[in-house]
Amino acid sequence: MPQRIQRATGIILLDISAPLSLFRYLARCLSGHARVGALEGGRDRVTWNMLHHIAVVTPGNRKRYAEIFRRIALPKIRLASIGAIDGFYQQSSLERQATARSGR
Repeated sequence: MPQRIQRATGIILLDISAPLSLFRYLARCLSGHARVGALEGGRDRVTWNMLHHIAVVTPGNRKRYAEIFRRIALPKIRLASIGAIDGFYQQSSLERQATARSGR
């Protein structure tokens, strides 16, 4: 990641909690709907490795990313909730690609 930060002109930190990440992961896997960015013919499945990553690994990464974010002198924004992400999309006049599930 250091090379990416060196080339960056700004930083957006998506800092979503582990419980919310678990909920979204399970909902995505269990819904059966296609999602934007999925490989053709690919299917999301609940795996122990991913559950472990979200519940155990990610909280440590969040602390590390928060420290990196704190030290960076670039323009930056931290989005720590779905509402904050939605607000950023709206404020920045960004559009999401439509998905089969949400219709966005």
